[in-house]
Amino acid sequence: MARIEAKIEIEAPVEKVFDYVANVAETHVQFFRFVQKVEPTSTLKRGLDSTFRYEAKSGGIKNWFENKVTNYVENERMEWTSMAGMKNEGRWAFVPTEKGTEVTFLMDYELPASYLGKVLDKLFVERENRKDINESLQRLKAILEG
Repeated sequence: MARIEAKIEIEAPVEKVFDYVANVAETHVQFFRFVQKVEPTSTLKRGLDSTFRYEAKSGGIKNWFENKVTNYVENERMEWTSMAGMKNEGRWAFVPTEKGTEVTFLMDYELPASYLGKVLDKLFVERENRKDINESLQRLKAILEG
């Protein structure tokens, strides 16, 4: 699996930042550069055991995946794992700072198509995914500080 990790400091209280990110179906399409659509697939719209189907395009490759929130601690962290589609898992972490909130995004993923997927990932997709995540965190910062 490939890993992407990025951090950013947002000048907003941790409660505001966490609340925005935790509203997955409403906000992820607004700040994630590569997310085209998010729909809840459970009756829960937020928190532990809530599930969401994502449609995404990164590095010119369209993917879909359904993720389940597996760990949820209000104003601290939110973790997920994929249940279907592109294999991925990760976490958000939120730490209060003097100026606001340090946000860490970590994701492990594996492109479909086994060997070919791994080759494409190393040649091109991983670099694009890192760029997408960093730009997405900058968008999140702009939204929450705006």
